[in-house]
Amino acid sequence: MFSCAKQEMSEAIIFLKHHFEYNKTFNSYSFNEVPLGGFPKRTRKFLTYKTRSSENQMVKKIDGGRYEFMVYLQIQKGLSAGTVFVRDSNTHRSLEDELIDIEYWTKHKNEILAGLNMPLLSMDVTDFLDDLETRLEEKYIEVNGRILRGKNSGFKIKYNKKGELTNWTLPYTRMDDGINNPFFGQLPVVGIGDVIRYANEATDFMKSFTHIQPKNAKIIADPEVVSACIVASATGMETKKMKE
Repeated sequence: MFSCAKQEMSEAIIFLKHHFEYNKTFNSYSFNEVPLGGFPKRTRKFLTYKTRSSENQMVKKIDGGRYEFMVYLQIQKGLSAGTVFVRDSNTHRSLEDELIDIEYWTKHKNEILAGLNMPLLSMDVTDFLDDLETRLEEKYIEVNGRILRGKNSGFKIKYNKKGELTNWTLPYTRMDDGINNPFFGQLPVVGIGDVIRYANEATDFMKSFTHIQPKNAKIIADPEVVSACIVASATGMETKKMKE
């Protein structure tokens, strides 16, 4: 069962759960029986419709399919925002459920750390960093000594005429030029814009993109602009930078 930071959302989830358990129809509920407080006000009008009652009066009802979808949508948003969670799971829990109570931690900090059997948590951070620095310096000396003595075959070493080490580098291994299929060498190099234009002419895929425009406007999206936005999104470049 989901737990919610907002009581109104909890009421909507509990209501929908009971609705499925009792296998009732939404038409059997009165308008006031269905909790709507957990939904944004601007969306509630899309969940209602008007119909005639048995007394031949116009009454407001809730569309069951839309209501169910709205509950799922708000749960999904709540999970992302951390306002909806499951207390008895390893994920989707509130942060407070994952932490030790602050008052208990303050009083029993040393006992808790001792019970974990993890000495690093009880160690002073300055001593810990000093120990790491000492061990790192020892590793530097050990590695450099192996290089100087020529025991590390992964390095290319240069000596002067006196036999003294003057320089060492990582050897460069040239990649095999034959790994590519020769077929690709026959293909011409073209720009990504030309590829998109060709694909659009063959499939007309740009019609699948929604054109963002003012209300009642009838302007057709420019294919070149759509192509630029596609390239900007695919390469991680913002559309604003592409525009510039």
